[in-house]
Parts: sequence; structure tokens; C-alpha cells
Amino acid sequence: MDVKRAMDRLGKDNPTVRALVVVAADGSVVETSVSPELAKCYAQHVGPLTDLARSFVRDRDPQDSLRFLRVRARRHELLVAPSDGFSLVVVQDVPTEE
Repeated sequence: MDVKRAMDRLGKDNPTVRALVVVAADGSVVETSVSPELAKCYAQHVGPLTDLARSFVRDRDPQDSLRFLRVRARRHELLVAPSDGFSLVVVQDVPTEE
């Protein structure tokens, strides 16, 4: 996966996108568009959140699986697309309310 090309594509469609991180199943950062320290921080927090969401979905319906996770905070929003081998994490700014 070419992170820079994907970042360019995402940035053209949405200028609020700040980071793109590819996280392996073991929690290690595969590729990133931000500093390694920041990417590692995202990877450490996204793994447990994804596991919790996946468990919740399975508890509700054992035949279903988690396809996408969206977590919104005050300033940023994490969009996570998990798969078996890795997860794609997009970090974007939350629009300020005026």
C-alpha cells in the first residue's frame, strides 16, 4: 500500500484528513503518513478499541462481524477499517461548531 498516494487521494476529497496509519494485527505500525511516535500512539489505542467493538458485534449477533469503526473525540475522529491482517486508520479533524 502506498500511504503517500492514499493520503493524497483522501486529502483531495477531504482536507480535514490529518493522518493515515496502517497497523498490523500484532499492533505494529506498517506504514504511516505521520511521525513514528504519533503513529505508534494511534496503533496502541486503536487495537483495544477495535477488539472491544468486534466483541460487542459478535455478542449481539454471532454471524456478524465488525466492518468499520468510527470514534469521535473533541478535536479528532478516528475511522478504522479492520481486516484479518491489518487495520487502516484515518485520523481527521472534527469541524468546529460556530
